[in-house]
Order: sequence, then C-alpha cells, then structure tokens
Amino acid sequence: MNYNSLPREVRHLELTRADSISTISSNATASNLPGAGRVVGNVFETLGRRLESIINRVATDRGLGPLAVAQDIRKLRRHDETTFVQRYTAPSRQLSKQEAKALKKRCEKLLKYAKAKQLDTQLVALEEVTALTIEDPIVKAILKDCRVDSLRPNYREVVLESASDRALSTIRETQTHSLWSDLIVKLESGNRNGIDWGVLRNSFVDSKVSFIAGRYLTHLLGSKSTEGCLADFWLLYRHYLETASTMPHAIEWSNVNTCSTMSDTFVLNSVIEGSPHEQFETLALSAFREIRHLPDFFHRYFESPKIEFIVDSNTQELIVDYSEVIDPHMERRSTLCVNVLIALTGSREFRDHQSFIQNLYFTSRSMLKDTILGSDVLIAYCHMAHFSGLRDLKVTKSFPQISQLEGPAALLERNMDGTSLPEGRALAKFLAVKYMTLSRYHKTELSLQSDHFSDFVMASGEYEKGVKELFEVVGRQYADAFLLRVTVDGVCCYIEDYFSILDGSHISKAFKAFPNRKICIDILPYNVESDLMFLEVSNGLNEPFSVNGHYPILAGYDRSGKPTYVGRLYGSFPHLCSPYLLVADKASTGTTYYANDQKRTLRTDCFDVLVLRQNPSDILPGYVRTFEGSADPTGPLGWRKLWPMKDPVVSDILDENARSLLGLWDDFLSGVDIPAAQIDPVFELEDDMPPEGTSRGTENERTTSGSRLRYRRYMRCTRCTRKARPSVMNTWTKLENVKKAKKSLLKEKLRAAERDYARARV
Repeated sequence: MNYNSLPREVRHLELTRADSISTISSNATASNLPGAGRVVGNVFETLGRRLESIINRVATDRGLGPLAVAQDIRKLRRHDETTFVQRYTAPSRQLSKQEAKALKKRCEKLLKYAKAKQLDTQLVALEEVTALTIEDPIVKAILKDCRVDSLRPNYREVVLESASDRALSTIRETQTHSLWSDLIVKLESGNRNGIDWGVLRNSFVDSKVSFIAGRYLTHLLGSKSTEGCLADFWLLYRHYLETASTMPHAIEWSNVNTCSTMSDTFVLNSVIEGSPHEQFETLALSAFREIRHLPDFFHRYFESPKIEFIVDSNTQELIVDYSEVIDPHMERRSTLCVNVLIALTGSREFRDHQSFIQNLYFTSRSMLKDTILGSDVLIAYCHMAHFSGLRDLKVTKSFPQISQLEGPAALLERNMDGTSLPEGRALAKFLAVKYMTLSRYHKTELSLQSDHFSDFVMASGEYEKGVKELFEVVGRQYADAFLLRVTVDGVCCYIEDYFSILDGSHISKAFKAFPNRKICIDILPYNVESDLMFLEVSNGLNEPFSVNGHYPILAGYDRSGKPTYVGRLYGSFPHLCSPYLLVADKASTGTTYYANDQKRTLRTDCFDVLVLRQNPSDILPGYVRTFEGSADPTGPLGWRKLWPMKDPVVSDILDENARSLLGLWDDFLSGVDIPAAQIDPVFELEDDMPPEGTSRGTENERTTSGSRLRYRRYMRCTRCTRKARPSVMNTWTKLENVKKAKKSLLKEKLRAAERDYARARV
C-alpha cells in the first residue's frame, strides 16, 4: 500500500489549515503569519513564557499563587499523613473553629485566583479546585458553600471554559461522588459483594462527569485497597480506554496519561485476554491526536531499551555492555506496536509504517522520543518479531514471513555498518543478538538474510557475549518449570506439566489403570524463557512429523524400542489423562490414553511437538546444567527420578517457585491410593512400627487392616526405608485432614505461585 495514497487526515493527525494570501504587514509579530516580524514575535513569545515561568516559581516559593494556596490546604488537611482512601473511610476529626476558618479562607483565596487576569494562573487555580474536590470530601463541602458561580469566565476561551466547567461539575455533582466513595468504603471494609461494577463502568460514558470517574479510578489504581479485586479494576481501566477510543471528547486525556502511570506494569504487559492494553489498538487514532497530553502514556506502553556501550579509542571497536541493558523484553510489546501502526496506516508494510512516523509533525515526533515508535530500528525489530510466527512460545507453520522480514532486516544491517553513529550501531547489534536468541529458528533465518548476519554470528564474539550476559541461553542457574512423565514397566504412557497439579487425580488413575505393574514418575526440569518451545506440525491435515532439523524432547521408547517424543494436543480434551501425547518420527498422528482406561488410546493429527528452543552448540560451557544421572536426554535436558525414589539433584535444580509446585506434588503423591499389589518389598519399612496409640496385632491384622495399609502406603510414598520417627508419625496422623482439604489447598497455593511467577516474569 502506497503511503502517499492515504488520506491526509490519516497521515497527519494534527489539525491542518489552508494558507491564504495575507493582507497583514510583513512586520506583524503574530506567530502564525508570514514575514520577518514573525521571527521577532516568536523570540519575544518564548522569552515571555520563560519569564512568566520564573515569576510563577518565585511566587509559589513565597506562598503566593494558586499552587501555594493549594499546598496550604493540603497541609491543613494533613494529606501527607493520610492516604486518599483514608480520607474517605477514616472517621473525620472535627475541625476546630480556627481550622475551619483558615481552611475556608484559603478556599476562597483559591477561587479568587480562578478569576485572575492571567490565563495560566486561572487554569492552574481551576485545576487545583478540581483536584482538591476529589481528593478530600471535607474540602469539597467547604468549596460548595463558597461562591462557586464566580468560576464562570468573563470571556470566551475554549481551554478556560473547559477547565471552568470541570471545576463546577466536580463541586456540584453528587451522584458520581457518592457512587465512587461508596466503592472506596466497601473496598476498605473488605465487603466487595455489593459492588455494582456495571454502574461504575457506565459512569465513564457520561461526558459531563466522565472525568470525575476517571480521576477516582486513577487514585484507586495506585491504592493497596484494590489488591483483592485487581481483575475487576483491569476491566474498569479497559472500559475507560474503550470510552476514550469511542468517545474521545468525553475523556480528560491528561488523566488518561496519569492513569497509565498508576497502573501496574503487569497490567500493561500482560497478554491475558481482557487486559487493558488490548484496547490500545482501537485507541491509537485518538491517542495520536491527543499525543501532547500523553507523554507518560506513550513512554509507559512503548518504552525503548537503554543500552550501555563503549567505543575503543584505538580500534574504534564497539563494545556493548549487555549486562547494563534496561527492559530487554521488548518483544512482548512488538505485536502491540505493529498492530497500532496497522490501525493508523491501514497497511502491514514496514515502509508504510516508517513513512507514517517520519511524516508526523515535529511536535508529535518529539513526544515519541525514547520510545519504540520514535526509532526506525526499533520498529524494524518489532516487525521482525511480530511476523516471525512466534506466538506463546510456539513457532507456527507460517514461520518465517519472508516478505515481512526483508525490509526490517536490511535496515538493521545498514545500521550495523561501521559508518553509522556509535549509538545506532550499538542498538542494531543489540537487536540482532536479541532476535537471534529468540530461538534457533530465528537465528537461522536471520543468518540466511545476508552474509553480514552470518559473519556476525560465526566470526564475532558479540553473539556469544549477548547469549552469555543478556539471555543466558539454557544458562539460568535454576529451572522454573518442569514436565512429569508416567512410565509403566519402563514404557512412557503419558506426560503431565507442572500446572496439571490442579487435576492430579490423573496420577491416581494411572495406578488404578495399571494394577500389578511397576509405575514410576520422572521429572524434566526446564526454563520457560530459554529452554523449550512448541513446533506446529499438523492441524488436521495428516502431515507427518519428522525430527530432521529439530531437537524434539525425547519422552522415552515404546515396546519395540523406537523413540517417542512429547507432543501437545490442540483444544480441550477433559476425558483424557493429559493434554500431552506421544509422537513418533515420520508419524502423522500422536497417541495418548483415555483417563482410567489403559486399553483405549486416542490417536489424533492435531498436535504440536515440544522442541529445544536453542541449538545445543549455543549452550555455553559455564552454563550447562548438571545432567549426569538423567535418563533419555535431549541436549542439556533429561528426565530424573521423582517417584518412588526422588533424585536429590532435583531440588537443587529448581527455583523457589518450582520447588513450591513440586512440594504440592509431593503432598499429593503422599496421599495417592496405591493398590496393595503395587507395594514393592524393597520400599517397605525395615521396622514394622505402627502409629502411636495402636497395637502391633497379628501379622494378618498388620497387613489387611485399612488404617495399617494406609500407613504402609504413606511410608512407601515418602520413600522412608528407615525406622519411623515421631515426626513421621505425626505427619501420618494428619494425612486424612490433608486429603480432605487437598483440592482447595492446592488451588490456593497454585494461584499464589502463579501470581508470584507472573510478577517475577515482569
């Protein structure tokens, strides 16, 4: 799509005017008129603004001006000692006559500044009136008793009229204040059942009071009171942005800017369906029109990486310090960036997006400085990452989209050239390393684009350094996730992942489905960010899977000795043991077991295959995880024993969150109802000691009693081959209570672990 064919109102979002022949003298000093006098006028205007700014600062320091009066009001109300929520919920201290008089005097003084002759002073005073009315209900009540009609401007000025209307509406409005103040009280009391979120969302739609609801939302997003219902506030924030996109005239855009700084970073970066940032794509056109009000908003969503580099004075060689890079996970925003540019231009082409940014007016481009949208090279990287086909750690069959890769890759190559400025070369090298370390597939594809990238990988130590210092490819000291496999008589039956703990009954079903058989559970620790990804193989077209060119994760061997690999089903299959299945080389279908039925298997041609994300050759020697003693390895990853005998190395490999999840598995396995025929004499107790308070009884009683059998099973599950200690006995006495509360307990712990994990990822 040709950029020049786009409508002018799309290409240039600011208001435009048609210049006509001026009849004004050439020495006129109006800033928007031609002639030599315009330059002189602009100089005087700039000097006047600076002088006015200096005078205002001096006046504020001396206790004069609307800002100083507003600060006095906040001091009298002790805003530095109380929070926004506390001012609405804590019992208000009765003001003394002297305090009430002083407070009213300052409120009246603030209203007088709203009638000042200087426009800037009026606007500041009106903004402080609006802010104080929402921040403090006591101040609102006092202002309401004052002569607020004086806030009406005496002359027509669009900006002044708008500010005056906001201040008057804030003081006189009662319903919206009552709605949001009730919400604050309920949040603080912990009684969230009676909150009508629909009514709160509707308060954004009314153009007369929308700004009031928006300001309340801004204050609450920065409050700890929202922690228990963060998802509901996500929806409120999302609806606020929806209103901004559909009714831009009803929104206070400066508050949208402030609101973005208050919201949690996880909310902005989250890819969960329904997250507020998804609305940005439809908001893009309105946001660019109001870009002068949204500096923090754009920096919050499109923050660019910060890179430290050194230029050798002798060789002029550029050395990038990857350990000092800030915000390296820019690919999380690449899709958002590209979709916004598509919405603005109506085109998917990189050149059209590049031209759109370059043809923005200078004022708009300056607002995008230090953001992804302000750099051609960063936009090029976003295009490469977005159109590479990598989605949710999955390489799709459309990888790569060559037509979308050529232009951005060429720009990246030009900036890596020695003739570029050091800053440009440092950024281009960083992005090249970053793209190649997304996966081995990205590395191969970019290397094939030109010999420059191939030489960069093979001959330069820059790539290896980037891998080591920035991304640590398979080099994190601890694994943060794991897979589990269940083997029966040495043959893998099915695979579980670490989130399947919510339905751990599949393990107990395995014991019931395979009675009198030797069952083992193994664990494969890995790192989510660097170790594994899914390769799209087939989507119902019966296309065979081939291991050539890939490193699929070895699940084990079938009864004939042929290797099988880990696959994952499309869709939801609640009647299956696991969403994972076993795939053989050259096979077009995968196999898994139906739950609780060993004789029935499911064959499907809709699956992915789990593969290594990086080449084993890229794993640096100092970062190779210890894999001695592991079984069925794939590169640096291998299976370790978890049950019935746990490999002691497992706990050393996993990080704290993964160990917590594994601890939940241990709790579950300790309560698994194992048939008596599966109790291996090797793992029985050396001393047949009964629990405290029970008699030893006869041999027959000891082996057939239900409580005794549970005791023997529990001791076997904990791999205890020594004489039972009192601590073990106490644990056994709590087993029944643990089993009853198991489901709710596991869910609660997993949710907490997921929250910690998600925030750690950010």
